[in-house]
Amino acid sequence: MRYVLIAMLVVMPWTLTRAAPSGGTVTGRVIVMGDDHAPVANPQYVYVYLVPVTKRGKRYRPRPVQTTIDQKDKQFSPHVRVVPIGSTIAFPNLDRIEHNVFSPIAPSFDLGRYGSKESRSRKFDDEVQFDIYCDIHRDMWAKVKVIPSEWFAPVDRGSFSITDVPPGTYQVHLWMPDSREVIEDDLVTVESGKTIALAHALKIRAVPLQTNHTRKDGSAYKLYP
Repeated sequence: MRYVLIAMLVVMPWTLTRAAPSGGTVTGRVIVMGDDHAPVANPQYVYVYLVPVTKRGKRYRPRPVQTTIDQKDKQFSPHVRVVPIGSTIAFPNLDRIEHNVFSPIAPSFDLGRYGSKESRSRKFDDEVQFDIYCDIHRDMWAKVKVIPSEWFAPVDRGSFSITDVPPGTYQVHLWMPDSREVIEDDLVTVESGKTIALAHALKIRAVPLQTNHTRKDGSAYKLYP
């Protein structure tokens, strides 16, 4: 005797509609000013990030990520990384020569020297900007900005867009390497599926990027290219 199993699939009409949006979007404009207070054309490495407003006494802890900064052609790539606090960054050596990764900024660290195809990592638990260099090659530099948020975006041609932001109230931060960070007084309330466009342009004053440095023992790079 043969048995036939018949499965009936019932699809409710509402399941055929589009899925509910997971979060909102925050957009805006940014003006970077030079020493003469005139706008800087095509500024690099400018970021906007959102920090959730929590109950008094509590601190938001973002989800950490794992990412990389490559060492290639005697350069760090990318030069600038923004990561949530608690994230881990790997520094793979893609050259055929030795490299070193160290930061003199407190809390300082030194991953030591290592050869081609090797990689070493560090977890970033401190909410600061780290200046990162190579003890062998003086022109290698990187900046790592550690933030209490997982919602951030670079500024591209004067504008930014931060997507998939959970509903809630946020404080807006504006940062670029070595400049004084800007924290907006006005809070932003995000709603699911909606776009919030900031009513005014964010402004930050740029300073020259600081890449000059000594070796980790304080000496000059006399013997190294």
